[in-house]
Amino acid sequence: MHYDHIHVHGDAKGQSNQTSTLPALIGGSHLRAADVSSEDDNDEYANCPNGSCGEVILLSEMSSHMDMHMAENLTFQGEDVAINPKDTSSQPSVTTNGPKRSHSGSSYSDGSRHHDRRRNVPKSPYGFKGFKSIKEMLGGLSPSLENGKQVAEPRRKQSDGGKGVRLGRSQLGPHAHEKQMPAWLRKKIEDGEPLVYQARIGVNGKTERHKVTPNETTESILVISQLCQLDPDTEQVYFCHPAVAHISKMQREGGFCGYRNIQMMVSYIQAAQSPGYEQFPGPIPNILTLQDLIEDAWDKGINVSGRAETGGIKGTRKYIGTPEAQAMLLSLDIPCNALAFQSSPEGSAYEGLFDAVETYFQRGCAANDKKIQKTWMPPLYFQHPGHSLTIIGFERKKSGARNLLVFDPSFKAPQGVRDNIGATSIQVRNPAKLLGAYRKGAGYLRKYKQFEILM
Repeated sequence: MHYDHIHVHGDAKGQSNQTSTLPALIGGSHLRAADVSSEDDNDEYANCPNGSCGEVILLSEMSSHMDMHMAENLTFQGEDVAINPKDTSSQPSVTTNGPKRSHSGSSYSDGSRHHDRRRNVPKSPYGFKGFKSIKEMLGGLSPSLENGKQVAEPRRKQSDGGKGVRLGRSQLGPHAHEKQMPAWLRKKIEDGEPLVYQARIGVNGKTERHKVTPNETTESILVISQLCQLDPDTEQVYFCHPAVAHISKMQREGGFCGYRNIQMMVSYIQAAQSPGYEQFPGPIPNILTLQDLIEDAWDKGINVSGRAETGGIKGTRKYIGTPEAQAMLLSLDIPCNALAFQSSPEGSAYEGLFDAVETYFQRGCAANDKKIQKTWMPPLYFQHPGHSLTIIGFERKKSGARNLLVFDPSFKAPQGVRDNIGATSIQVRNPAKLLGAYRKGAGYLRKYKQFEILM
């Protein structure tokens, strides 16, 4: 097992950025979902006022969190669906005058009663499987990415013999010290989100009823790509494999973002039948099963200091991060590499992150000038202090600004995107407004000094 360390030098604008090895982050430990700048357990949390959310949020993040709840309800007509903070049973509204469908959207679930998503998917000639390392994958394309080298597994703090220091609320979240999650929540996870009927427009232009899983949206990348095509400010955009599902939390679930991002990665592994897909022969494993797989990885000696740092995660709501996702995948013989970025006096971490992600997607397609670049690349697990997301694409705007395109597991896809799954063409007054739910640019990222991605 190894971690890659890539130095990022000055770009065309004269900026200088540098990535850092994983152990340099958070005083020698890796990032986790709740990592913040403080050194103690006195961080201020509050319950999200949206009654269907159930998440406990850092007060410093509450404003952006509520903005994303508003984005969940945007329609293609630009009118927001009203939010009832106390209503936990309402279903998405339906836009009945949308475009005709070529096919209906499909969904899958945590629960064993739902169908298997594996299917034969053509393999891209531009995939990254032939590369031996992140250095090889990123090298040879961008002149700003040089001198990549592989480094040994990072050292941990040594106060306990190198096994890892027990973390607290600042890293593991408000439930850092609990022994077990509430019984009602465990049962909710075991049962999975119940299927519901949603009206969609069929191939004949008439409204049809389809069973869907409320917290899972498939085929949304195809809708997002059409929105980018319509946005006059977008110069070029890259997308990962289109079968990646947007999996969000269930109502009143709370914060399990790390696990939901792992599920999104598994949705790719299953659909693309990439290395390791045999490990997931049925429905995507639920959160409890993922916890077992991570604990099994620790038993095998992979990133084992995570057990000491967390005190164990089985049956709890403790937040996880990049090392736990990596441990699980490696234990199942699924190849992956972790890459870390940290700001320095010479430059910002997010600029180095932009360079690496853009290069990653460029290596997945032939060089051309098309506005929409569709690849078969895997999504990326993305961690910053306080939260983790799944990177599904990269956008460069005509102004020169750059954006990561992400699936945020804390929020479901916007209403307008869900309503138009399967559309062969779409019409929208303001595509940028819908795309705001997926874009993470400098304005969002510059407040963080460190990032990790899992490739």
